[in-house]
Amino acid sequence: MGQGFELPLRYPTNPVQRLRQPRNLRIPKRHHCFSRKRRLRIKIRRHRHASAAKIHKPQPQDLMPPDEPLTSLPQTERVSTLSTEGFLLSEATTLQPPVDATSLIPEHCTSQDEGFFDCELDYTDCEEFKANFENGRAYCPGDKYHFPIDDLQQEIEFAMHHIWETYSPVGQNLSLAPVNTQKLHNILDIGSGACNWVEAIADKFPHTAVTGVDLSAQEGAWLPNVRVLRDDVELPWPAQDKYEFIHSRDMILAIKDWDTLLRSAIQSLEPGGFIELQEIHYSPQSEDGSVHSTAQPLADFFSKIAEGLKALGVDLHAITLLAERMRAAGFINVTTNMSYIPISRNDTQSKTENDAATWMRTAISCGLQGTALGPLTRGLGWQREEVEVYLVDVRKCLRVGLQDTKLPMYIIHAQRPC
Repeated sequence: MGQGFELPLRYPTNPVQRLRQPRNLRIPKRHHCFSRKRRLRIKIRRHRHASAAKIHKPQPQDLMPPDEPLTSLPQTERVSTLSTEGFLLSEATTLQPPVDATSLIPEHCTSQDEGFFDCELDYTDCEEFKANFENGRAYCPGDKYHFPIDDLQQEIEFAMHHIWETYSPVGQNLSLAPVNTQKLHNILDIGSGACNWVEAIADKFPHTAVTGVDLSAQEGAWLPNVRVLRDDVELPWPAQDKYEFIHSRDMILAIKDWDTLLRSAIQSLEPGGFIELQEIHYSPQSEDGSVHSTAQPLADFFSKIAEGLKALGVDLHAITLLAERMRAAGFINVTTNMSYIPISRNDTQSKTENDAATWMRTAISCGLQGTALGPLTRGLGWQREEVEVYLVDVRKCLRVGLQDTKLPMYIIHAQRPC
């Protein structure tokens, strides 16, 4: 009789247990995909790294971390050895750890004279913004802004910020204006949107108070030196002689009265302060200024958008006249930097240019519906179904066969007289 045997167990009866940190004490990993990054961002306050973060959520009593003061965490000084261009420091400079924005407000300021730091308008810790829904997209209440403000649009804004930061002349400097960074205490961003530029400049200058103003400002886990306000920048500004630098980007689709805005800006700047406008001129063109036959559907699309916005009081092509309007408002040293960003790929372009074309074409394609619905339905009276049918050829143009097509990029900065 054969000797008996036992089959080996597939799993051990007493498996080794891995010690895992309690779920409410784990630090989530960062996601490289920007479409998820904003949704999964944890709320970190007064910490520069996730490893030192304290997640602000209820925790069971027995799982609470040790009760140590935040000041016991090691504070490392950041040393910058960047060049003198734009916002960058002129020499190796030791910056202190970031401080709270409220400590950067002058003591003599009150709610009447601190301008956009008015406590009643502060939405840094506001309740969730309530939007209006129209044609399946979320919009600002009222008729001031005609483009969506939902999550999809915020992802497109993030892509556009990447384009400006990577493929435009401003680059990592975030600005071309020759601002004296040693005396940079207050920065204002007009139309901050998803606050991508606000967070970038606040991270670069943690000793500077950065204010973002937008019609749809919402709460967020901002850096300590950031304050985000919900307000209309086309209304009178109460601030006088306050800011060393005012920045605006991609506002050509929103501003109705540039003259009033620029007059308010020059009054709010300190003498010698700078303003910079960064805009894309949505006029597809080839090297010689003409429209390539493969880009005609895209050119017609932006012509329709311009027509719809004109009916709503917005000039899509105002960028070409902004330098003269800045001089008329009283600014001096007006400087215009114009370059081109491709939206078509070809073998004669460098890898960087082809990458820029891919990003720009993707951003335009993903944002087609949001760009079209407001101007065409509100301005020209189209139905949503008509808009969707019209966009079929535009999407095909962007997807197949687009050749020799670029968009002009304008960076205009000017100074208030001393």
